[in-house]
This record gives sequence, C-alpha cells and structure tokens, in this order.
Amino acid sequence: MNLWIYGDSFSVENNPDSGVEKTWTETVATILDLEISNNAEHGISNDYLYKSKLNDIESWETGDCVIIQLTAPWRVWFFEHLPHLSNVTNCTLDSNLEDAQINAIDEYTKYLFNKEALMTQYYIIQSALKNLCLQRSDIKILVLPGFHPVEDIPGTLSTICMNEFENETVSTDFYKYWNIDPRINHLVEDNHLLLAERVCKFFIDGQLPDLVNGYATSVITSKNYKDNG
Repeated sequence: MNLWIYGDSFSVENNPDSGVEKTWTETVATILDLEISNNAEHGISNDYLYKSKLNDIESWETGDCVIIQLTAPWRVWFFEHLPHLSNVTNCTLDSNLEDAQINAIDEYTKYLFNKEALMTQYYIIQSALKNLCLQRSDIKILVLPGFHPVEDIPGTLSTICMNEFENETVSTDFYKYWNIDPRINHLVEDNHLLLAERVCKFFIDGQLPDLVNGYATSVITSKNYKDNG
C-alpha cells in the first residue's frame, strides 16, 4: 500500500543537505508501513496541485493513504510547463521567462489580481476534495492547510513554521539572511516528528491534526537564526 503526497514546499521530499534524518512525510510512511509516492513541488498553486491529483487518482488502491496539502490561495498557475512559478512574489522570474512574459505578470499583479476570486477558487477546491473523500471511501484522504485554514483543523502548517521564531523581528531577519528557507518543509527537526505523529492519528483513528498546539516554539532566536541552515 502507498502513501500519496501532494503539496508544495511544506511537503517536498527530503534532500541529503537538509540535516533532518526523516521529514514528517517520511516518518508517516514509516509508522504506517507504506510506500511513499511524493508528488509535492516547490512554489505550485492549488489548481496545479489538483490537476496532479487527478493524474494519479486511477492509481490509488484500496487501503492507500493520501495527503493533499493545500497551498496559498493567491498563487496562480500562469505557465503550463512552469508550475513552480505560481508564487510570483517569491521566486526568480528573469532566468525562466521572456521579457514579455514578465511584463504580463506585472500587468496581472497591477490590474487583474482578485483576492476574492482566488479565495472562491480555494473554497471550490475544498468542496471538490470533500466530494472525492465521499466517493473514495476505500481510501483515507487528509486535506492539510498550508497557509489558509480548512474546516475543522486548527491552524495551518504555516502556523507551526512561524511559531518556531522567537518573534516577528527574528523571522524577518532570518528570511533576509537566508533568502530561501533552509529548513526542509519549513520546520525544525523536532516538529517533523510531532506533525507526523498527529497525521498518523488521523489515518489510524480519524482524529484530525491540531496544527497549533504542542509543537516546538520560539526555537529560532536572535542569537541562533544564522545557525539554522
């Protein structure tokens, strides 16, 4: 049986330089004795994530577990073959796009960005996933919020991430210093295990995970933020 993962950088697979022996998704797979199929990608949008799920749905088998980690509602899948550029406010465009394409994104940001429409799309995707859960009752599906809440789950993965900082000033200094977050999945190692344990409880007994309480907090401080890479 398999553990299928869909999401963004909160859920991407481990790498040799992370300093973390096992990410939260790897730990879930180990505890539940499942083979892991990690389809998460950096910087993607929810519409691309949903499309990725549709590509695999026929491969899901009875007894499999699925984690669908929703990302930021304001990300947009502009370019079919460059889904990682959906987070246009936090990625480098120049090396990937032509000048005309960059200008088009600038014009979109100035004149076409519609927060209410994007939030509506976010809620539509949630509704579609609820319907999927009803249709595929032979598979356990957990929908995790990355940046914006989903029904019945306290907090988001971003809540855990940001609570690791001593205060807002430290988080600002951290991101200025590192530019790209060096924490794999934006979490310190202790929180990988804590998150994994709660996710496993959902798959074992149906208990939805609390993403606010009981995690390591204020561990990145003004004294050590340069050492967390």
